[in-house]
Amino acid sequence: MALVPLNSSSFGRKDPNRRVPNAARFELPWSSEPTAADDYSFHQIAPYIGRMKTSMARSLIETWTRQGDLIVDPFCGCGTVAVEAAANGRGVVAGDWNPYAALLTRAKLFPPAGVRAAERRLQHVWKVSRERLCEQDLRTVPKWVRQFFHPRTLRSTLAVRDACVETSSINIRR
Repeated sequence: MALVPLNSSSFGRKDPNRRVPNAARFELPWSSEPTAADDYSFHQIAPYIGRMKTSMARSLIETWTRQGDLIVDPFCGCGTVAVEAAANGRGVVAGDWNPYAALLTRAKLFPPAGVRAAERRLQHVWKVSRERLCEQDLRTVPKWVRQFFHPRTLRSTLAVRDACVETSSINIRR
């Protein structure tokens, strides 16, 4: 599982005076209406099937936790809970068995510092990918996938994938 830690300052903190609302009497102030207008733009980065509604994640976080609390999301998906938690002053530890989910969550929590930083990163990944181009063995790719791509396009795509994995600071498995 790939983990995406954000802030672990709340580990081990206990509050014996903490009162949690009675769930039997509790109603969350969220609706089934679309949330795109209220979403942070990071929620719109990539589609993800089964994404929790932003309003639901925000409501759960604001109701059941306080600023500085640690939220652990072991099934982070595209990072809705993690982004909402971080945006609302909570610490976050998020992970998922799906490397794509962990990658999306990390990208949302730790975007480049600016356009120049993103450009430098992209240039570095591209350079490494060109060095990995000749290493790509298309026979390792399922035949049905090879049918969709020109061999040069597929080889380049695999090289970029390898460069992203090689230059990444997160644990991504192929």
